[in-house]
Amino acid sequence: MTTTSIRLFSTPLRRHGFVIALAVLSLYLVLRGTGAYPMVFADEWLYSKSARLYPLAESVLPSWLYLALFGQTSHCGPGFLGCARVLNVALYMASAPFLYGIARALYSRGVAQALTVAVLLMPVNTYTGYFMPESMYFTAFCVLAHAVLACHRLPPLRYGLLTGALLGAMCTVKVHGLFLLPALVAFMFYLCFTGERDGWLRRFVTMAGAAIVTTLLVKTAIGYVLAGPAGMGLLGSFYGNHATNTEGAAVC
Repeated sequence: MTTTSIRLFSTPLRRHGFVIALAVLSLYLVLRGTGAYPMVFADEWLYSKSARLYPLAESVLPSWLYLALFGQTSHCGPGFLGCARVLNVALYMASAPFLYGIARALYSRGVAQALTVAVLLMPVNTYTGYFMPESMYFTAFCVLAHAVLACHRLPPLRYGLLTGALLGAMCTVKVHGLFLLPALVAFMFYLCFTGERDGWLRRFVTMAGAAIVTTLLVKTAIGYVLAGPAGMGLLGSFYGNHATNTEGAAVC
């Protein structure tokens, strides 16, 4: 191969290598899940029947946004699991621009692209093969993380409203997102305390208060729109029953 040919081949590869790598990874993930049997039987069946076979209002899982979206796999008939896996891959790969944005803030373009592909190659991509919300939750986390880091110079109220709304939506994919609320508030405290010292406490209270209230309001609003009054609970019946279960507790 001549030098000219190598240059002609390498130029588009440098320009489009990142996109090509993402496309190849997407194809690999789709093919890997094609024809595979369910693997996490109890959890996959619970999410599958809650999404496809029952009204959302009757679901014991408070993953309203996930269930509403993946309930559409019923249109695939007996191939619903294959459709769910393809949808998982699409959602998982949608995290790429947000991962890249996070990495690009610290590294060069090439390094940020390499890190993005490396993260997507991590074992977390195995969740794309399950009828479970982890792939969607992973992307939601990447969106939230990007917004938290990239938009921190917004006015306190707007920053709190933005991050709270994203976290509230994330909690309707998996209610476990609520555990990120203390971490978000702690990061807000860091931003305000290490920034301009005048009025830092007022900024923190405004920012954190807006985030907490918006998280709960958005979570409740999405739940109500999709599942009616049943969607307004904080934890749902499945996790709520576990949280209030006192059987087997030690008696002093």
